Amino acid sequence: MKISEDKILTTHVGSLPRSEKVFKLIFAREAGEELNNNDYDRVIADAVKTL
Repeated sequence: MKISEDKILTTHVGSLPRSEKVFKLIFAREAGEELNNNDYDRVIADAVKTL
């Protein structure tokens, strides 16, 4: 394994796969739409569990 003291090593470039629900929530939030934070947090937490 490479070790680095000067920079952070990454395992991938780009973004991880997202469900349609996550995709829509991210774009809605970026567009300034009013979102229920509990729903947002639940959907994101569920998506992380499935990775």
